[in-house]
Amino acid sequence: MRARSMFSPEMAHTEIPLHRREWLLFAALVLLAGALRFQRIDYAEFVWDQAHLSLKAIDMARGGQIAWAGVRSSTGVDSFMAFTWLMAIPYAVSLDPLLATAFIAALNVASVAATFFLARRWFGPVAAFTATLLYAVSPWAIEYSRKIWPMEPMPLFTLGYVAAGWLAFVRGRRWALVAHALLAASLAQMHFSGLPVIVISGVWAIAFRKRIERRALGVAALLAALTFAPYVLHDAQQNWFNLDRFRALSALPAAIDLDAARGAWRISTGSDFASLAGPDLAPQIEAAAPNARFLFPAQGALLLLGLAAAGGIALRRIGRGFDDRSAAAFMTATWLAIPILFQVRHVWAVSPSYFTLTYPSQFVLIGLLAREAGRIGRRWQIGLVGLIAVIAAAQVAESIAVYGFVAARHTPNGFGTSLRFVREMGETARRLSDELGGAEIIVLSDGGDPRSHEFPRTADVLFYGRPHRAADVYSTLVLPPHPAVYVAPAGSGSGERLLSTLTPERVDRRVRTRQGGGPYRFYVWSGGPAPEYLFRGQALEAPVEWSNGVSLAGYFVDGEARAGETMRWALVWSIGQGADTAQAFHWFNHLLDAGGNLVAQADGPAYLPFYWRAGDTVLTWLDASLPTHLPGGEYTMRVGLYAYPDVINVPLADGSGEFILIAPITIR
Repeated sequence: MRARSMFSPEMAHTEIPLHRREWLLFAALVLLAGALRFQRIDYAEFVWDQAHLSLKAIDMARGGQIAWAGVRSSTGVDSFMAFTWLMAIPYAVSLDPLLATAFIAALNVASVAATFFLARRWFGPVAAFTATLLYAVSPWAIEYSRKIWPMEPMPLFTLGYVAAGWLAFVRGRRWALVAHALLAASLAQMHFSGLPVIVISGVWAIAFRKRIERRALGVAALLAALTFAPYVLHDAQQNWFNLDRFRALSALPAAIDLDAARGAWRISTGSDFASLAGPDLAPQIEAAAPNARFLFPAQGALLLLGLAAAGGIALRRIGRGFDDRSAAAFMTATWLAIPILFQVRHVWAVSPSYFTLTYPSQFVLIGLLAREAGRIGRRWQIGLVGLIAVIAAAQVAESIAVYGFVAARHTPNGFGTSLRFVREMGETARRLSDELGGAEIIVLSDGGDPRSHEFPRTADVLFYGRPHRAADVYSTLVLPPHPAVYVAPAGSGSGERLLSTLTPERVDRRVRTRQGGGPYRFYVWSGGPAPEYLFRGQALEAPVEWSNGVSLAGYFVDGEARAGETMRWALVWSIGQGADTAQAFHWFNHLLDAGGNLVAQADGPAYLPFYWRAGDTVLTWLDASLPTHLPGGEYTMRVGLYAYPDVINVPLADGSGEFILIAPITIR
């Protein structure tokens, strides 16, 4: 029997086996999706969020720390654990974040393949190929396939959830109802943006209530609810921290606007993709790589027409009961619409990435439109498919141009740190460490706290299982008694400038980054006591020790101290055996005039306590703003420590007081 044309409208949503031509086109689309998602994959973003999420998964995969809750979200609530469990899979194989990133990309390529089969089953070959093509080349779908981020694995799970929903609600399969409920739970636990599945499933259950068994529905709902039990028990052990936070969030004033619709439009049409370069450089991309971006809104128009077509098909059958075609149209339309409506009212900012849950419903709706065009006439259908192909070509050009640009240029306030350079820096530091017999790695970064700063947290992933720590390059330099490798990834601050006088930079090991971004620099410290010239002739006669195990050995004014300017004040101190690392401490530095009056003050952290090691020499820089009309002359500095955040002064070890006086401090 001769095969019918794929443009024949009567072939919609049938179970006819795929012909060889269809298999070839399907394979071509999946290869296209893979090529676009894996293009420059080593340049994918790897910033604080990716490092923080990775570390949680690594602790589970390698450290045996079972995650009953995920990382804390931007709302202040601990996320659910599904994403951590998923990412533990690649990290159990390798600690290389590139493999974890590729794992995300591979899941999304699989979602493109799954789109074809769902769309073909529902609406026929034309719908399948147009939907799969648009999903394969969608710029934002590509971007949301290339990063370690909780929303990014969702499309494949969403497709499984929808397919199980079809079998459960339309076909009446009881086992599929359980699968649908468990997949709904997994999506809700992947990221909070997955919570609309609860509403979607509820709407489908009502619409198809005559086709499902209530007892089976109750069992499925119970099993899904039980998957949340570990999180609830964990929260109970934390004195219901998350429950209280949820209550606080629900009490916040809510905004009602169109941000959700705008976000869904953006990720559905590929608009504003050049924004990856940041507000300053995006115009350069648009000028350097002109293409048919004006067609992107046309895709949005096709989506709206497809949504209207799906609504019309469903409404015409509502009184008579759904057939397969109208049931599929209803499910696709609600799949897209409900997550948008769910976030029309919101208490925190709505991000376009929150709508990855809708992928690939928008493209399936356009596929449905292409299928319905065949009912008007074959020429209409061919013309529409041709327009879709032109839009797809424009989107391929857009993604290639944007990724080529951000891979080569530093993009402030846009695309973040590239994984390629992070990995190369990590490999270089590890080799230097190995050359020194496993020396400690110390990163000098813009901010030294891994709980809030990017590079210290990135170092926790790159150097997992190796001795390492961080220090703020602008305010801290730590010199251990043993050999150490220093990595400086940011601008050169006080710590690196002083370090370069102690040991030369290993210029031969520099790691270059994107144009406009500074290189990663490396130093090797041989260990031993800190050289006396660190004190610049201002060492104390004998170190002064506080009761927490810290000893002050010296001090100096970095540069000159002039009235009306900022005085850069440095303390040289050491950490003794048994020092108190359970409490954070701050230095206070009070500049006093001859009458003992306070004229300027500089307070600051005494290095993070979980980084303290016995025998360390630490230099801490603090800034004091000097009054404009401060008379020149000699002043006294009152120096002490206090527990933070309690602000309780630490007594001196000999019981003689809580501070020492240093003089003379010369002000010009």
